[in-house]
Amino acid sequence: MKNKYAIATVCIVSVIIFLLISQRTLDVFFANYTSPRLSNSTIYGSGCPENPFHKRLETLFRTWVSIATRRNLTYFVCYGALLGLHRDGDVIPFDNDLDVCIFRNELYKLEMEDEPKPFKADDGRTHLIYQRHCHHPKIDTPRKTCKGFEVTTNVDQCTFLDPCARIVLRPPTSERTTWLDVFALRDNDSYLLDDWKRKTHKRAIIFPLKPCVFIGIQTVCPNNITGYLTRYYGNDFATKSHYVCKNEEWIANTDDAKQIAVPRCPENDLFCKANVFIRGIKNKIKY
Repeated sequence: MKNKYAIATVCIVSVIIFLLISQRTLDVFFANYTSPRLSNSTIYGSGCPENPFHKRLETLFRTWVSIATRRNLTYFVCYGALLGLHRDGDVIPFDNDLDVCIFRNELYKLEMEDEPKPFKADDGRTHLIYQRHCHHPKIDTPRKTCKGFEVTTNVDQCTFLDPCARIVLRPPTSERTTWLDVFALRDNDSYLLDDWKRKTHKRAIIFPLKPCVFIGIQTVCPNNITGYLTRYYGNDFATKSHYVCKNEEWIANTDDAKQIAVPRCPENDLFCKANVFIRGIKNKIKY
């Protein structure tokens, strides 16, 4: 009987010691834990201000999640937004836009959310603009301005050709618009086709979609985030940024970023050319 009590005592003491050690291990872990964004500060350089559009991007994303829930849309965070989520645990420090992907067979649902025109794009409210001709329509495809006039060139925030939809947000006091872009994929059973980027994915890269958190909001991500991001940004996506901070300015750091910073405009697209001029030279992003 004494042996049984002794064994029981040893077991209890062992459990207590194990719990104490485990708790100490957890305390040390959380004490030393830093967010991905802080640990990745060397990727971006230093000296640039915090992203001034962060609050607006959060508003845009909440608006999107509300729309997706209301319309029962299958979607996932994609492209640069997913890169920020995975690499930084937040929005990329220099971004003023977000990206989500849906599936083409559900694209029609967004037409019901299309903002009636005319409307003021700089009234500080979110507005969804639907582009039924996506992806890669002809450059002279007729579309309507925010004021409701039909045009065949890009003249304002409502006359883009791609993506399939865009939610815009711009306060009256701001010179810059923030937006959330919606792109569409085709489900071809054996694979998924990204019409916008002209890339294909094995089903296992995207499905099953899994829950994740972005900007503090419950959302949905691809099944294999690393595989997805590698497809678009290469094997060094976690350690190389499109832009780096130099002398308190964001400077293009890759060939892709330089092309985006100074895009080639169609000959008759005056709005595009004006944007390039206003945006500045030397591939700089200024807030």
